[in-house]
Amino acid sequence: MKSGGHYYGFHVDGDYPCFYYYRKDLWEKPKERKDFKARYGWELQVPDTWDQLRDISEFFHRPDKGLLGCVGLRNQYWGFAFWYPRYLSMAYPNQYYFDNNGEPLIDSDAGIKATEEYADSMKFMHKDAITWGWAEQYPAMAKGECAMIETFQNWSKFMDNPDNPAVYGKVRTFGSPGRMIDGKYIRRTVWWPAIGKAIATGGKYPEASYLLLQWLTSGKVFTFVVANPAGYLDPCRLTDFTDPGVVKSYKPYNVKTYVDVIEHAAPPINVPGVLEFQNALDQNLIEAAIGKKTAAQAMKDTALKWKKTVQKVGKDKFIEAVQSQNPAWPTVIDQPKIKA
Repeated sequence: MKSGGHYYGFHVDGDYPCFYYYRKDLWEKPKERKDFKARYGWELQVPDTWDQLRDISEFFHRPDKGLLGCVGLRNQYWGFAFWYPRYLSMAYPNQYYFDNNGEPLIDSDAGIKATEEYADSMKFMHKDAITWGWAEQYPAMAKGECAMIETFQNWSKFMDNPDNPAVYGKVRTFGSPGRMIDGKYIRRTVWWPAIGKAIATGGKYPEASYLLLQWLTSGKVFTFVVANPAGYLDPCRLTDFTDPGVVKSYKPYNVKTYVDVIEHAAPPINVPGVLEFQNALDQNLIEAAIGKKTAAQAMKDTALKWKKTVQKVGKDKFIEAVQSQNPAWPTVIDQPKIKA
């Protein structure tokens, strides 16, 4: 819809790929806690850092006993969403994708380390993890086959219910870990392109279309839609997170995590040329994850493709987009909870 010389749309979905669902029942077993402390030297709890997340994933990875450590999505298109938080937390206030001159920043120590961590995490997943999507990941956790999963916001809505007795009421969540950067504890998540509604300029009934969308996105109607146990539109407004129906559907423990994830969220790549940037990153991360390329080569190859895309878009136009976006990224600093 265009009004006053500007285009407007209706935001109706909140996707954030930075949720970690873990088996509270496993984490609280005295023997597991004792063995973990003896092996890693710290108390088993929600991790502050990516290294601590790896410790937990490694500890619980027991495929010979039917238990996987931490199963994330690593398949095409969805996998690279979980590379973002590792990369974004590499600098304060953020590890940006491009500098203010439009030059890619991923062919760097930060990009290489994030990619090494991303590929290393495959060790604690299913052997076919590179092809797993929600259809495999969600049920695996629901059947108690995973100690932890790295995924999106709505597992709790669809799976934490009496139909899945192995995990019902036994799961909790936390948002992406972080790392210490120059004495600052930096955690970053990422928002994901979600669903929006708009009115086609060539439509016969633009006013009726607008009124329908206005009704759909109004307070009580929208929270009713979001709370629908079978619905696919996720919370994206402040009122959603206090609505009793939404809280019941997504579970109180996960609503708290949801808000935390949003507060730490930076954007994914969303500048002119976005599809080419994403495709290059996606392809190279897959090749790094399966061992076809080293992390260094994957980032080098991605950066080369990115530079070509910048030239195709137009350097001046691209620089303007980057410079206008970067200042809006998060600056929040946290305090680590685990004493070194």
